[in-house]
Amino acid sequence: MTFETPSGVQVHALKDVSFTLKKGELLSVLGPSGCGKT
Repeated sequence: MTFETPSGVQVHALKDVSFTLKKGELLSVLGPSGCGKT
């Protein structure tokens, strides 16, 4: 996951991360509108 600063520099926010969820568990990704959660 990367994001771009207002000056145009791309920054790696997450790298090589994995999640394992069991049936019934939930995972939420939180952040302000427009920050690239999708």
